[in-house]
Amino acid sequence: MAVVLTTIPELLTFTLLSTTTWLSLHIYVRNYGPISVARRIIKVNSWIYTIVSLLMFLLVIAAPSSPTGPGTGTTKEYHHLFPAASTRYIYHLSKFYEFLDIFFVCAAGSPINLHFAFHHLTTPYLTFVRFLPDREGWRPFAAANTFHHVLMYAYFGGASLLRPILPVTGTLQLVVGIVVDLVVGVGKYRTSHEDDGDGLCWPYFASAGLLGVYLVLHVRDLRARRI
Repeated sequence: MAVVLTTIPELLTFTLLSTTTWLSLHIYVRNYGPISVARRIIKVNSWIYTIVSLLMFLLVIAAPSSPTGPGTGTTKEYHHLFPAASTRYIYHLSKFYEFLDIFFVCAAGSPINLHFAFHHLTTPYLTFVRFLPDREGWRPFAAANTFHHVLMYAYFGGASLLRPILPVTGTLQLVVGIVVDLVVGVGKYRTSHEDDGDGLCWPYFASAGLLGVYLVLHVRDLRARRI
C-alpha cells in the first residue's frame, strides 16, 4: 500500500502549498468577490464528509488492538494492511482532506477566524505524533472526534436541529482527549526509568497541550457567539 504524508517534510510541504492556495483564494475573493458555487459545494461536501465521518467512527470503534504491541511509528507498519494501523492512517489522512473547508469557506467570502485556521493547520501534526504510531489510548479521542464530525458536518449540510448539541460534543471530544493523554503520559513518565515500560511520554503531553489550545479557542468562540 502506498503511504504518503507520513514524514515531517511531507507535512511541511502540504502546509506550505495549502497556505499558499488559501492566501491566493483570499486575494482573488477580495478583488473579484465570492465564487458563486462555493456555498453549494460546501453543502455537498458537508454531506459527503458526514458519511465519511460516520464510516471512520465505525472503523475506530471496530478496529482491533494490535496483537504485536506498540509499533515504532514508521511507515513500515502500514504495508501489512493491519486493520488498526490502516484505521489510524485513514484518520490521519482525513485531517488533510478537512483543509478543503478553509478553501471552500474562503471562496464563499466568509471570514476565517483564529480557531478555524489554527485547528486545520495543526491537526495533521497532531495525528502524525499521536495517531500514526500505535500509541496507547488512541481510540477514545478518535472516536469522539469522528462522532462530533458526523453531527457537525450534517449541521453544515443543513441539519440545523443539531446546532444545540454541537457545543457539547465539541467540548467533550477535547476534554476526553486531554484527560486520556495526560493519564497515559503521566503513566509513561513514571515508567521512563523502568525496564518494563517504554517511557515515551512526550507525544502524549504534546497532544494534550495542542488539544488544550483547541479547547481554549473553542470556548473563546462559544463566548463570542453569546455576546
